[in-house]
Amino acid sequence: MFSTADSHEYLLPYKCFEGQPLTEWRNAYYDICKGDIDLAYLCDEYKRNPIFAATEVNNQMKNTPQSFGLLKTLPIYDPDIILKLPFSNCATYCLGAVLIMRSKGIPVAYDFTPNWSTGNNGHSWNTVYTTRFGNLEFAPHTTDPGTVHYPYLKVPKIFRNVYKPNEEYLKIATEKYIPPKLRNMFIQDVTAEYMPTIDIRISLQESLKSGQSPFIAIYDGNNWTPVYWGKIAGSHVVFERMGLNTCYIALAYDSNGNAIPISKPFLASASKHIQFIEPDTSAFRTIRLNRKYPLGDNVFSIRKKITGGIIETSENREFDHTKKIAELPQGNLTNGTVFLDKNAEYRYWRFTSSDTSQCDMAEIYFYDEHDSIIQGNIIKCTNSIFDKSNNAANIADGDQLTNFSAKGEDWVGFDFCRPVNISKISYIRRCDGNSIQPGLEYSLYYWDNNNWQLINTKIANDVFIEFENVPQKALLAIKCSQGKQQRIFVCDEDNKIDWY
Repeated sequence: MFSTADSHEYLLPYKCFEGQPLTEWRNAYYDICKGDIDLAYLCDEYKRNPIFAATEVNNQMKNTPQSFGLLKTLPIYDPDIILKLPFSNCATYCLGAVLIMRSKGIPVAYDFTPNWSTGNNGHSWNTVYTTRFGNLEFAPHTTDPGTVHYPYLKVPKIFRNVYKPNEEYLKIATEKYIPPKLRNMFIQDVTAEYMPTIDIRISLQESLKSGQSPFIAIYDGNNWTPVYWGKIAGSHVVFERMGLNTCYIALAYDSNGNAIPISKPFLASASKHIQFIEPDTSAFRTIRLNRKYPLGDNVFSIRKKITGGIIETSENREFDHTKKIAELPQGNLTNGTVFLDKNAEYRYWRFTSSDTSQCDMAEIYFYDEHDSIIQGNIIKCTNSIFDKSNNAANIADGDQLTNFSAKGEDWVGFDFCRPVNISKISYIRRCDGNSIQPGLEYSLYYWDNNNWQLINTKIANDVFIEFENVPQKALLAIKCSQGKQQRIFVCDEDNKIDWY
């Protein structure tokens, strides 16, 4: 049943968000993206059905072209303006959806996570209240109610924007410091509506000082960022309803906003087991990394375009007669190396696609017998039915985010000005810019004594990098001189990496 308390949250309040201008917003927005909801009474299955109403309005919103990005802007409370924005963030679009749908009496809410468990930022989406299914999530302009939103991403905490102030928050805020990312009294913890959770109970390393408050944090790529507050229970602190498969750390904040770790990092597993991560500084190992960030759907979704590839040689720059030297493996999605017969010396080398596949290649590197990269002059393909001559140089421009797309007869050649003996060829396929790249500087850290400890800094010479003297069982972090995406991880004895 849709209770009186639900009405007080979803429909009756004079505003949807703190800071919203006091206007006649219901009348002003009622006709925006209305669709055929006024005809729902003609169908007994649809009348009084919020799923139909929300879907109908959302379908109208889909007709307004939108592009999503990580823009940081001031809130916009006019849906008419929001619908005309060519580019904005998820928070703005979700805010607009709430205003548009509540103006029509549709019980829609704004849910968000302050930060993904393995990402560098948070995210927002909408839910519609139903009596049969509870709250069904959807993405405005994109997916309809009932479509699970990013089901493969790990989440530490989910909140819902509400009208009634959070009493637990108010009690903390009147006594202690709250980090800026959580300074919102109009939020309700709804994590348990979405997934199994765990109440995390840890022993305090020492008593909190006056004015300090406990928070639980995840790593956002640069720092430990808080996602929820804790409750003191004697010599323990409890963090309720936390997401699983996530690496956490407990922090205390003093009155000046300084964060102080009050626990070791720990993993909350899918089986609801808490495992603290402690480095063994008496045992060391060597690890190899091919990436600095987990491989996500943005790369996996183009897997049919980043397979295969052939390396050929010729006696002339026209490649009238060629010899296949190597075929790149089909199953390697990001980067790799092929070793060649050292007895073959050729001046002209080229990269082309396999017969049946498209192969987008970001970078290719040729190594001599001394394991040094050698450069060749680009030879552009001119006989392809696709004009790829303008982007041929992308394959050797030092930028992973540009690529040469080989398909059919497309190719790009290299003139080394003399016959050369190539010992191996390394490559980076079209990707997200997070493959290990020759020439870039990488630093590896491990967590110990409440801080990151530097293991070593190296400049990569290949599409992988190795670090020696890495403490066993440590929580590690890789940072690069280029790019913003970087994650923490653990590495087992078989060099298998789990990113967090």
